[in-house]
Amino acid sequence: MKAVLPPFEINGAKAQQLVDTVPVEYLIVEKRPARLGLGASSALHFGALRENPASWGQVWSSADGSVEIYQRKASSWISGERPADQRTAR
Repeated sequence: MKAVLPPFEINGAKAQQLVDTVPVEYLIVEKRPARLGLGASSALHFGALRENPASWGQVWSSADGSVEIYQRKASSWISGERPADQRTAR
């Protein structure tokens, strides 16, 4: 599995547009950024989620609610379907 750093964009619509340029399927959000030293970057991810709720669904949350994982909904892929799994492409 590959990972990319989410865009540092406060505008949620623009952040989603940037995320759409790479095959991102999951977004991990640290709800208490000071715990992991992420600072304000976590707040920027909320904009993409807040302004595009139809594109993301929460699939996991830690017991204390400090970490959440969201998965892109199939209908939000630009082509209508998720890209092929990179592990099977080799």
